[in-house]
Amino acid sequence: GDDLFLIGPWNRIIEFASFLNETFKEYVCHNHHITISAGIAVHKPNTPVFTLAETSEHALAQSKTSGRNSITLFESTAKWNIFRELQDIKTTMQLWLDSEKINNAMIYRINEFINMRKQEQALLENKTVFVEDMECLKWRARLKYSVVRNAGKKLQGDEKQKVINEVMEVANWLEQYGGALRITLWQI
Repeated sequence: GDDLFLIGPWNRIIEFASFLNETFKEYVCHNHHITISAGIAVHKPNTPVFTLAETSEHALAQSKTSGRNSITLFESTAKWNIFRELQDIKTTMQLWLDSEKINNAMIYRINEFINMRKQEQALLENKTVFVEDMECLKWRARLKYSVVRNAGKKLQGDEKQKVINEVMEVANWLEQYGGALRITLWQI
């Protein structure tokens, strides 16, 4: 058939998937009717190949049902152009982490905000809203609180405020990418 099944280190497979997509686009002369969809499953080294095949096939099916020309990673699906944007965000977040603008705890908190944003989206799509479901609507306030409290901990004054403003870009990313931001976060 026309499917590929590759096994390798998770980070290298992600890089290779992006490379393969770009190379394939060149090969088909950027014909937007001929595309690649990818499904990546991440497992421990001793996982049976059958399980690897089954979960990666499920991820691939998720990509194809999302309109093809997509990649599914960490159970989140994105079109390839969005995936490239998410990789740029990954670079930015990694720089923040390396320069201690944020810490590992902030990464875990952002993961919680991804879940809250996803719940908010589902709530907004639903016709009926219950009070007990509205907790997820607090993600923006909780994000702001976490960023102010934790971003640039070693800085003061204008430098700290500059870092806070920079890290608050996460709110825009959550609005724009929703659960797909997990692709970025879980790579870090």
